[in-house]
Amino acid sequence: HDEIGANLSSIAHSYELLGRTINEPSALQKELLEDSQKTLQSTAEEACGIVNLLEARSKDLSIPDEMHAIANQMLIGIDHTLNIESAASIKKMNSKQKWHLLLFFKEALNNVLKHAKASEVNIDLVNYANRAELSVSDSGIGVGKDRLPLRHLESRARKIGGDLTVDGSPQKGTTITLRFTPY
Repeated sequence: HDEIGANLSSIAHSYELLGRTINEPSALQKELLEDSQKTLQSTAEEACGIVNLLEARSKDLSIPDEMHAIANQMLIGIDHTLNIESAASIKKMNSKQKWHLLLFFKEALNNVLKHAKASEVNIDLVNYANRAELSVSDSGIGVGKDRLPLRHLESRARKIGGDLTVDGSPQKGTTITLRFTPY
């Protein structure tokens, strides 16, 4: 949400500067610039509204239920298991961390779908005293050195405050592991 808002503000500012560089803008140029700025402003407001709605929804978000729904939706036709040992520490997470965890999970499954050619996926969410670990293992072709690092997953891991490890080798599959402290 912050990134979208910043990008939209930057574009709106660029339009404003562009308008200043045109000495005598035609009526059409004025109209286009004003229209673009209004569209950017309303889009920023809509994005903020959507994020607020999602954050309100995520306050009562059941991570286990959402993970099951996501896995069942994304992994159609792929044999998969989802083992959630205990959701006790996950309940301690704030809504933002929960949201980023689900986005990390979706991105990990998306990587499996796009690249792994896997027939099987095993997902484990394990809770330790003050830490949690999410691992997504597939039976696919493995992740080669040319595919590392997985930037989207690294970015999500940072937003959760976690550590990402990726272990894979050709023909032996890949395991993506996120270790984090729920807060």
